[in-house]
Amino acid sequence: MSDTPRTKRAANLCEPWTLPTEHEAREKFRLFVGEMAKLERENEALRKDAELALAQAREEGRREGMREAAGIDVNALHPIIAGAIYDFAGFLTTRDSVIPVGASENASPIVDLLKEWANLRELQLNDAAVQSWQEHTRAAEGK
Repeated sequence: MSDTPRTKRAANLCEPWTLPTEHEAREKFRLFVGEMAKLERENEALRKDAELALAQAREEGRREGMREAAGIDVNALHPIIAGAIYDFAGFLTTRDSVIPVGASENASPIVDLLKEWANLRELQLNDAAVQSWQEHTRAAEGK
């Protein structure tokens, strides 16, 4: 019989098969578990990348919608915001009492004064874009 690849494979199939030792089985299992953990980490990283890409696409779509809906001239928007900030600061300077402001201070007194100022200016604070106002101005600028 000649030694062709086919005959070698056939000869290997005919050889008796032995169970691996406990040490060999544990080692193969350890390698298998390690490979599975590696695949899980890679899968998790891919999932996070996909979620991030989806969130970025949604955010870009939201910003595009805001740009279209806003129709606000950015050159007019910035002076309006700045004017309101200066007006509120001026309002604060007319107060007889001193209000401490800082990281270790209670924010309630300044919020109460903001509400009082807004009431005087007939400004609604119910839907104030506290967390996202900068995004709105950037969207209007097309950024």
